[in-house]
Amino acid sequence: MKKVLFLLTIILVLTFSGCKQKPIIEKPVDEGPVFDRSVDLHTMKVTIDDREQYSIVGEIEYHANDNLDELYLMMYPNTYSEETPRVSINTLSIDNVDVSSSFEGEDDSAIHITLNTPILNGDVVTIQYDMDVIYPDTFRLAHYSGSLYQMYFYPFVAMYDGEFDIDPYSTRGETYYNVLNNYDVTISLDSGFIVSAAGEL
Repeated sequence: MKKVLFLLTIILVLTFSGCKQKPIIEKPVDEGPVFDRSVDLHTMKVTIDDREQYSIVGEIEYHANDNLDELYLMMYPNTYSEETPRVSINTLSIDNVDVSSSFEGEDDSAIHITLNTPILNGDVVTIQYDMDVIYPDTFRLAHYSGSLYQMYFYPFVAMYDGEFDIDPYSTRGETYYNVLNNYDVTISLDSGFIVSAAGEL
């Protein structure tokens, strides 16, 4: 009998509690302008000469979603630079025309590109690059005991939502704001390595 009364008490408490819930009021959310993004095509060739550095040559087919007078590429390996930059830009061009660039941002991981001519909303341009990178000793991009880790090793166009997002890296969780692309990657390295990667090898 006590068990039955106990169960009835729980049911009544839950029932009455449910009756006291406040109604849900939906408030309109101002999301601001929406910048649709077509998926870019990123083709690159990575050559790993030794365990200290690598070179990367590639091109990004970029679909503009606004009128732009500048571009930003994110190159995360330079985040870990102390005095000397770890990333050397050999060439950088748009549609085969050289452009000027400089490292910017709090951690120098953003490459600011000064455009020779504005890019208009809906334009598709090809960004060509040739860079050399010195491996930083981090778990994201590093060499440890005969293994090479190649996470975030390539440049890509910074996310754009009315302005380019070039926030610095933080060790508190996954803080990178990345854009989705289609990737075609060629890797050239010593035959003694086994390549493990996502996607179709």
